[in-house]
Amino acid sequence: MRATHEPVALTRLKVARLWRSRAIVVLVLVIGYAALFYGIAHTRAPPTKTGGLPILTPVISEVGTRRGDALTAKPLAIGSEDESTPPARHWIFPPIDIWPSASSWSATLSEFTPVTDAQPDPRDTQGLHQHDGPPVNNARAGRSTLRMVRWLRPTYPIDWASAGVQGSVVLDLLIDAHGQPLEVVVARGSGSSELDETTLRAARFWRFSPPRFKSRPVEVWGRVEVQYRVAFDRTAPLGVTSSPKSGQ
Repeated sequence: MRATHEPVALTRLKVARLWRSRAIVVLVLVIGYAALFYGIAHTRAPPTKTGGLPILTPVISEVGTRRGDALTAKPLAIGSEDESTPPARHWIFPPIDIWPSASSWSATLSEFTPVTDAQPDPRDTQGLHQHDGPPVNNARAGRSTLRMVRWLRPTYPIDWASAGVQGSVVLDLLIDAHGQPLEVVVARGSGSSELDETTLRAARFWRFSPPRFKSRPVEVWGRVEVQYRVAFDRTAPLGVTSSPKSGQ
């Protein structure tokens, strides 16, 4: 009987020691995690120059530049323009080149315009210079300018190009204070009624940002030349290209 009780007592002793060791390990882990969380909760972030809660302020790199600034858009130049000087009455955009498109292709309105800023008509600027003093470059002076902000590409199917239909259409548009064309006039036709008509139809959907005078948009005239080209000509002066592959 005594020999039987001794192994049982020894086994119980080993089990008790095993549970005691496990309990000590668990207790040490709990104390360690508690100390870690306590340290994190009572650690203060270094003060920043931008103010606000440290965890919500912008991240500053080692060179002192804020991360993400490269992804932000540049401020518009409109706010820095001189709106106290009367803008020119007539404006001219750079020429736009149109290449043939597939017959099944259809144009859609787009905010990606082939041209952006127009230049004042030299005759208008000469008139302003006579009153304002010596001539000054409009871009350097920072005067408010006329901009195209919405574009619809005129239809120029490959069938027309195959038939040799090409040429240049010059339009004069009377643009109101809201940027919409009130009048669209063919100042110089291409010799093709198809090209003239397709340019007129598209121009009625174009939208503009008119120049401002004393913080108010003003009505102006804008001239746009659209050049329809059958093939690439290395000797001809090129304007701004607009092809159906670019989605314009």
